[in-house]
Amino acid sequence: AAAPTITLTSSPPAPSDEVLAELLFGESSASLSPFQAASLALAVAQLSGVGSDLNPLDKLRNTLGLDQLSVGADQSGAPTLQAGRYIAPGIYIGAAQSTTGPGTSANVEVNLGHGLKLDSSTGTTTTGTSSSVGLSYQLDY
Repeated sequence: AAAPTITLTSSPPAPSDEVLAELLFGESSASLSPFQAASLALAVAQLSGVGSDLNPLDKLRNTLGLDQLSVGADQSGAPTLQAGRYIAPGIYIGAAQSTTGPGTSANVEVNLGHGLKLDSSTGTTTTGTSSSVGLSYQLDY
């Protein structure tokens, strides 16, 4: 009990960093944003007992009661602050705000099951408003 060992495995076999990326973000480590990759490194440090309180975004996310709080990038590559929460199993509502000027968006994701996901977003940019609805299929193997 004084020195527990955690081993991440999967079927079919995959590297432990890939398993952790799937566990934490629901996607492969190759498709993580730089900020998600940094969060993954912090998670590994926390699980190993090295860095228990290194991530200030986690503290703020927990304080605000959010499921996601991150810094990302919009379509033009400008940094954005993203926040969101699951309001029910499989239903996510989020928002993003550009940190460099005008640009806000709201998005809703609904997991339809069997790998299907309905994505919708609406927002404003420097050129006007935009809205989109999409259906995606994801196969985890």
